[in-house]
Amino acid sequence: MKQKHIVMLSRTLPFHSMGGMQAIAWDLACQFAADGLKITVITTHIPNMPEHFFQNGVEVVAIKDATPERYTRSWWRLSRKYFEQHLMDSVTGVLSVSAAAYGLLQLKHRMVGTPFVFQAHGTSWGEINSKWKSRSPKAIITSVRNMLWLIKDIWAYSKFDAVVAVGDAVKSDLLKKPVSYVLPYRKIHLISNGINTKLFAPDDNSRYEMRTALGWTNDEQVIVSASRLHIQKGLHLGLNAFAKISQKNPKARYMIIGDGPERKNLERQVSELNISDKVLFTGEVERQNLPPYLRAGDLFLFTTTRSEGLPLNVLEALSVGLPAVVSEHLQGVIKINSLIRGVDPGSEREIVEEIDKMFKTSRGINTLPKEYSLSFCAKRYYALLSIS
Repeated sequence: MKQKHIVMLSRTLPFHSMGGMQAIAWDLACQFAADGLKITVITTHIPNMPEHFFQNGVEVVAIKDATPERYTRSWWRLSRKYFEQHLMDSVTGVLSVSAAAYGLLQLKHRMVGTPFVFQAHGTSWGEINSKWKSRSPKAIITSVRNMLWLIKDIWAYSKFDAVVAVGDAVKSDLLKKPVSYVLPYRKIHLISNGINTKLFAPDDNSRYEMRTALGWTNDEQVIVSASRLHIQKGLHLGLNAFAKISQKNPKARYMIIGDGPERKNLERQVSELNISDKVLFTGEVERQNLPPYLRAGDLFLFTTTRSEGLPLNVLEALSVGLPAVVSEHLQGVIKINSLIRGVDPGSEREIVEEIDKMFKTSRGINTLPKEYSLSFCAKRYYALLSIS
């Protein structure tokens, strides 16, 4: 019997930079390897890393002349060439993280019986709607590029054997026109992002050690946000609310994990609000080091204004045992329980009120629903990749 060999293509991995799509792709690849499958991941060039290496049981092939983290003609041509020369005869299933495997579709007719699965983290149509709703002139201008991608996506979707939506919002967009004209309902599958519950787990000793390292005692009440520091993530809205909270709660603290183009503006906002002694910017934290920072908190805050697919940061927070206050539109995305409260991200009053309530909620218990665990997620993929 032919050994099960999954080939995954992703333009970016955690070796390139931190991000949700990178984390999801790599975690899934590692789970495949842990389950005893042969897994090869083809990706773009990784600066300061070898072109070919193994890590956590996963074979990584970084295409030397493919621009890091970018979809280019060179990427699709060179990834197809490498696949055809080295992997085509052994592969039993192809998994495309977003559009990364579009170049391989030209070979599909020669691979009868080999399932091609597309992992959708969002849709071009969803991005267009999100940018127009933001009313940002820059975002509206860049939506033209998304329209061009929409044409490419519509061409490609119909060629895959299955299209996986990583969240309900993504599935909803896939079911809408014009995508629904070419993508049959039977091909669409919902497989939520999977969290490694062994890595992201409650741990009171880790919490104590991190709080001590940060100079906090058990008396401080710590709000945590973790995301790319981008205007659409709504951190400025969270800071405005926190300024109100800190006026009546001297023990309140706010830890912002991540980096991005808005960092200087956020730091300036903190200074203008006169809360510099209560807000900590950690900068970018590598994902394997993230759990202790999350555990140090008392609740998680995510006031995004963006239409998110399925936010990994919220799931990670639930997994380590944090209650969460999130933008109300995410309540249609995440299957939640009583430890998540939804708010209007534009309402400072609502954010303040819900944080006050959630500070009184117990923490330290993993409340992540089963369907969001990594092992559960991998088993769903095996069914689509014809792996029993």
